[in-house]
Amino acid sequence: MSIRNAQIAVAIAAIVVIIAMLSMCARKPAENKRAELGNTAYEVAVTFTPAATAAMKTLGQGATVEGFFYGAPVEAARDKVDDDGHIPAGMDQVDIAANTQTVKMPGSGIDPDVMAHIAGGKPSLMVRVYSSTTAGTPNQLDCTTFNGTLAAAQTAPVAIACDIR
Repeated sequence: MSIRNAQIAVAIAAIVVIIAMLSMCARKPAENKRAELGNTAYEVAVTFTPAATAAMKTLGQGATVEGFFYGAPVEAARDKVDDDGHIPAGMDQVDIAANTQTVKMPGSGIDPDVMAHIAGGKPSLMVRVYSSTTAGTPNQLDCTTFNGTLAAAQTAPVAIACDIR
């Protein structure tokens, strides 16, 4: 093999390796949709009354912060609605100790594939907090809820107040 042919073979091999490496780095469609959503994280400021904190400590229980993403359907997706007439779009759940704190919710539970079925492509968000109970044990907390847009939830921490039932 001549030097010229060897140089061509090395160049071709290098190009093949570069193309293979770039194809491994390429985003998959789901990752592209996630990136198009942008930041979906939000914060929840959970306050517990002293009685709620004490009762939960006595019971050995924490709390769960849950964010449920949903939206009004576009006309073509009316057959995909839940019992409330919404398109479910995913959920975030974070377990916490039952004391006053601000919880960073990742927003990663939102399903980017569902956004095409939601009017305007902008999700709404319902946030609730309940006791992290063992099977068969009822919720011990009485907490307020948030029901609004994700955009509104991102402007300031969502305020949720909890007391014991």
